[in-house]
Amino acid sequence: MRREIKALLVIAIILPIIVAAISWSRESEQIPETTYPLVIRDDVGRTVKLGSEPERIVSLAPGNTEILFALGLEKRVVGVSDQCDYPAEARDKPKVGGFATISIERTVSLKPDVVLASGSIQLEIADQLSDLGIKTIVLFPRTIESILGDIELVGEVTNRNSEAKALVTRLRGRIEFIRAGTRQLMSRPRVYYEIWHSPLMSAGHGTWIDELIELSGGRNIFSDSSDPYPIISSELVIERDPEIIIINRGYMGGEARGEMLRRAGWDRISAVISGRIYEMDENLLVRPGPRIVDGLEALAKAIHPELFG
Repeated sequence: MRREIKALLVIAIILPIIVAAISWSRESEQIPETTYPLVIRDDVGRTVKLGSEPERIVSLAPGNTEILFALGLEKRVVGVSDQCDYPAEARDKPKVGGFATISIERTVSLKPDVVLASGSIQLEIADQLSDLGIKTIVLFPRTIESILGDIELVGEVTNRNSEAKALVTRLRGRIEFIRAGTRQLMSRPRVYYEIWHSPLMSAGHGTWIDELIELSGGRNIFSDSSDPYPIISSELVIERDPEIIIINRGYMGGEARGEMLRRAGWDRISAVISGRIYEMDENLLVRPGPRIVDGLEALAKAIHPELFG
């Protein structure tokens, strides 16, 4: 039965992917190079003007770094944050400080043509660098689609339009494969993603984690939360009775499963009873870069192994 399901899934998706690939192959010949000076608007509405193609780039966040390396720009990356550890070559780049503790002095000393910042935490840093004459672009995606859009934006800024288009096309194909497999599902298991344990924190509506769970064929038990990262009670988790629990690999020193069994009342939760507690690489789920699709595939395999296992 599993083979039949997979065969139908492949038939449903493989032809559209082939057609899309052929279409992109034809379109790629017409993708223009970036012309400078270039004026762009970043994810927080800041206008940035670049006079020429940037040759020296500093990345202040892991997701940005992964985009740059995926576009073949590793030789142009002259500085990264302390948390930028993928791919392995990124670890050898000069460091400019932690994600929330970026050093202005070190960043400026690397003489970047452009700096890629990330999220609301780095807005102040971005403004300080801009005031010093450093071209700074803030990437702050809120959805999977906007992550793909940022890949194309980085491609435009760095004159890697063809490479960005090709990468996004491949990622969309993989997303569509998962979407096609889960679109008509009759059963969508209840999923609880635990970000932190003291206090308990999960992911709500407006996060791409919520979106990833839905795309993977699950139902996020806190998708009704107006807070993107709600603080929740143990009693509420018990009440909503998740059938699957997702935790980060190495969470609580690798003792998360045992700790959950010791929580009062959690022995009645379906996921705990069935043992469907899955550890995943956190970086695949929280970093807004190309590997977000790896996270989607990992979730799909955990939630629906009969389709993707």
